[in-house]
Amino acid sequence: MDEKYEIRFKKNSLNKIFKNLFSDEKKEQFCIILAKREQVNKLVILKEIEICYPKQSEILSSSLTHISIKKDFIYKILLDLDKRVDVDTLVEIHTHPFLESNSKVSFSSIDDEDEKNFKEYLKENYPKTSYASLVFSNNSYKGRIYLDEKIEEIEIKEWNITKEIQDPKYLDIYNRNIDYMGIDNLKKIFSTEKISIVGVGGLGSVVAEHLINMGFNNLVLIDNDIVEYSNLNRLVGAKYKDAEDKRLKVEVLKEHLLSINPFLNIKAINSDIKSDEALNEVLESNKVFLTTDNHSSRAFVNDFCLRYFIPFISIGVNISVKNGIVSDISGEVIKIFPGEKFCLRCLGRVKQINIDYENIKSEEIKEKILKRGYITQHKDPAVKTLNTILASLAVDSYINEFTNYNRESSILVYENNKIPTIYEDNMSIKNRKKDCFICNL
Repeated sequence: MDEKYEIRFKKNSLNKIFKNLFSDEKKEQFCIILAKREQVNKLVILKEIEICYPKQSEILSSSLTHISIKKDFIYKILLDLDKRVDVDTLVEIHTHPFLESNSKVSFSSIDDEDEKNFKEYLKENYPKTSYASLVFSNNSYKGRIYLDEKIEEIEIKEWNITKEIQDPKYLDIYNRNIDYMGIDNLKKIFSTEKISIVGVGGLGSVVAEHLINMGFNNLVLIDNDIVEYSNLNRLVGAKYKDAEDKRLKVEVLKEHLLSINPFLNIKAINSDIKSDEALNEVLESNKVFLTTDNHSSRAFVNDFCLRYFIPFISIGVNISVKNGIVSDISGEVIKIFPGEKFCLRCLGRVKQINIDYENIKSEEIKEKILKRGYITQHKDPAVKTLNTILASLAVDSYINEFTNYNRESSILVYENNKIPTIYEDNMSIKNRKKDCFICNL
């Protein structure tokens, strides 16, 4: 299998680039992306780190069919790139605004010649710098990356090509959704490539059911646990016999979801998040829902998603009981996008001492840590009502990325102490650890 190349952008970056590059549709426009190259198996990802636009004084000439940039603009960028460790790839972007809306964009012969010459210049003067190029029309793109001996196509991860819903029975299922979100938004949701749910217990199973009820049809379920009797109070789709037979959570949930909608594409992975199979699916996901209940797996997903530019939603719930009295009922939904400079680590939602404890293999050492009070370990109450409220908030927040009904919120908190309350938590982001070694790179 040949390598696959993708360019991934920070939150809203692609939309901003389009807005800037098509601000004047009578002239070609140009910009440069400084990117960092990451490779996992056969997937090569270019992560957008910085966008560079030429000033008007740095443009020699431009028209509907050409643009010429002063060499000083490129030269300054190359000098900067050569000194930096956070970027290693230069991606040129230019537009073809003259194309009609139904035409597919492609590179011109002039583009081919100019880029070939520039590649030779880079090879001679900046051999460590990778080079790629994108050309945009109003509704299409073409991308390529220049390698030592060949040129390969490069895809944009965020590019959403809306697929037509072929089977009328599928639309019948979501008939009552259409007036709420509109047929165009339903088609976008249907077209979403993949959503991974890491942990399909009391929270993750509700999230999965909500997602398919809203029209998402391509889910990956990741969990290595079996159904137990104590899960039956909150595990969606699980029956008494499933616990009796010790069935896999992912298989039980997959069976339940397909019984609601047989047209779905559901993949069940019976492993923890660190398996190659699980990681390959997460790498290709448009969104990850993180619903596990331990620090180690949450930290791993946090670090992995940020490194490879995968947006994710973390959901947590809490019921505290002291001396037989409930002292707290709460939960939160945290939406994290690459480039936003906050994550579960710097927010304090995962703690290194808990991660270290969970990764210790020796039960004897674990027992000593517990006795010394470094870690407290007990199973908190877990109920479906609280899980459903937080799962609903999380999925509704994701739906809003398509419908834009509400203002985006990074952290939503739910509390049910005296009276149910939902509020936005901006203080956690303001007071986060600013020198985080994961999201601040």
